[in-house]
Formats: sequence, C-alpha cells, structure tokens
Amino acid sequence: MVLFKTNKNRNSLLLICFSLCILAYSSVSKAQDINSLRLVGQGGMSWMFMDIYQASLYSQDGTYQHSNYPQALTINYKKNISKSQLIKATKEQWKKLSVDNKRYQPWINDLNRLWPDIAKGDKLTLFIEQGGNGYFYHNGQLIGSVDSPDFAPAFLSIWLSEKTSQPRLRKKLIGG
Repeated sequence: MVLFKTNKNRNSLLLICFSLCILAYSSVSKAQDINSLRLVGQGGMSWMFMDIYQASLYSQDGTYQHSNYPQALTINYKKNISKSQLIKATKEQWKKLSVDNKRYQPWINDLNRLWPDIAKGDKLTLFIEQGGNGYFYHNGQLIGSVDSPDFAPAFLSIWLSEKTSQPRLRKKLIGG
C-alpha cells in the first residue's frame, strides 16, 4: 500500500496534522481560560411574557470594567431561534447603537458563516481574550472567530453600552 506518492504530499499531510494539533491545543487553552472567569451578573430577556434567553457576563475577577479582558458573554436560549433571526437582531441593535453599516457588514458575513440555528437550551458564548480577540462557542464547542479587533467590543456593546435597548438587562449583567 502506497500512502504518499511524493514528499510534497507527505509534507502537506504533516502540515495539516500539525495545524489541527495547534487548533485543538488553542481550543483547550481558551476553554480553560473561560472556566477560570467569575460571574459578574446575569439577567433575562423576555418579549410579550415569553422568555427569550438568559445572559451571563463573566470577567477575571467578577467585576465589570469596560474593555478589560478577558471577558465572556454567555447566552442560554429559552426558545428556538434561526440563524437569520439572530443576525437580523444583531444588525438592528448595531443600527440602534449607530455602528456604521460599512463597519459591521463584514462581521455579518462572518456571523452568517459561524452561527448555527439555535435550539431551546442551546448556549452561545463569546469569549474575549486579553488581547481583545473574540471566539464563539456553541454548547461549549469552539465554532470560530471574527477576525477584527473592533468586533468583540461592538458585539458586547449590544448588551453593555449605556445606549443599549435593554438598560435593565445591562444593569443586571454589569452587577448593578
């Protein structure tokens, strides 16, 4: 049995294996970072007496400080929500916060690639590491990131900005 016809094929396979090992190590390392964070606050989002989700904010010391990372925002969904509904709601919130369309449109494309449809009981987490890079997890499994230093703060602003559409939820999340 011949596994490799050329050294080039063997080298390509070795490079792929090495890359997968680095990705697996990185995923485990970030999961450990998430697990070391402490709860800052949590609160629920309801609409017309229907529970939509429970959100929880985490930081290194259990207190909220704007742009002081690492942080994580976990959303535990109480109902089924399609990916298109999540993306539509995200765009609407960025519009309300006056985030420029040219700035967020590439992020929407990335989210469309990353996010799954959500089933009742699913958890979606954004973990922001110390350098400000953000990584999404779906039910504890890394699903990817948006390659932009401005993305994670803009995403968190939906819940944590003083201009949020949900000021009571913000107050609960930041421990107020």
